[in-house]
Amino acid sequence: MNIIYPASILNNKKVDEMFEEEYLEARSLHSCFLLNNKLPDTTDKLLYRGWMLSEAEYKELENTRNVLIPFSEYESNHYFNGWYELIKEYTIESIVCSNVEEACKKFKESGWEQCFVKDAVKSLTTKRGSIVSSVEELKEVLSELDRVRNIERYIVLRKVVEL
Repeated sequence: MNIIYPASILNNKKVDEMFEEEYLEARSLHSCFLLNNKLPDTTDKLLYRGWMLSEAEYKELENTRNVLIPFSEYESNHYFNGWYELIKEYTIESIVCSNVEEACKKFKESGWEQCFVKDAVKSLTTKRGSIVSSVEELKEVLSELDRVRNIERYIVLRKVVEL
C-alpha cells in the first residue's frame, strides 16, 4: 500500500504535524509520500490520507495517479449532500441553499432560534464562529466564510439543538 500524506505548510519536506504520529507508524508498514513533494511513478494503488482536498485537487491526483478511492466515492463522503440523506433520520435537521438570499429566506421560515452555518464541506473556523441567531448574523458569517475560503458549492444551515 502507498499512502499519501499532506506536507507541513511550514516545511514541505516534512509531514503535516497533525498526521506526524500516524505517518511515522504507517511508514513501518507501507510506502508513504508527501503530497507536496514528488509522488512516486507507480501503477500501484495510492491512498490519500490527509486534509480535505478540493474537487480540482482530488481530480488532479486521480488523473495523474492510480488512487484507491475514485473521485465519485471521495465526493460522496466529502460533500454534505453525499452523506446527509443516508443519515437524515439520525442527525440534526439541515437545509441546503444555493445562495445567500435563499439561506436568509429559509432561516426566517425555519422558525429556528439559531443555526450552524457551513458550506458543502466546512464551517467558519475564525473567532466569529458559525452559529447565528439572526439574518444579519447569517449574512455576516457567509460573507466571512466566502472571504476566508470561498463558499464551496452551496450553503448548509443546521439547526442548533441542546444536547
